[in-house]
Amino acid sequence: SLDKISYDRSGIFEVTLYNDASAECLTGGVWKFIPNNNTGKYTVNESECTSTGARNFRFTIPQPNESGVYSFLFKPIDEKKKSTNNNKGYRMTLQHLDDTTMTWTQTVSLEGSPFVITMNNNKIQ
Repeated sequence: SLDKISYDRSGIFEVTLYNDASAECLTGGVWKFIPNNNTGKYTVNESECTSTGARNFRFTIPQPNESGVYSFLFKPIDEKKKSTNNNKGYRMTLQHLDDTTMTWTQTVSLEGSPFVITMNNNKIQ
């Protein structure tokens, strides 16, 4: 599950992730990764969120860059595996991955400066 979303600075921010839902709506959602076809689903299920339910995605983890850093590429798709976001995808940096936890970061721009969003996931047993 996506247990925590944090930012590289203090403050209150209205963040929409993946052109879909707020950070608050995604926190606590369940993510399922299907490695044999690089697809998965995540849920938005907070009662205060306007659009709830499961979303489909395609993911890849390409070879690391010259510094040894892995990226996590994420693209929203529908049940027929077609893009739902005009073929747009998102690149995150895979900071940590083991048998029970995964952390990725996404750097976006806020007022012309880099703004880092960190997402911490824990495997549901």
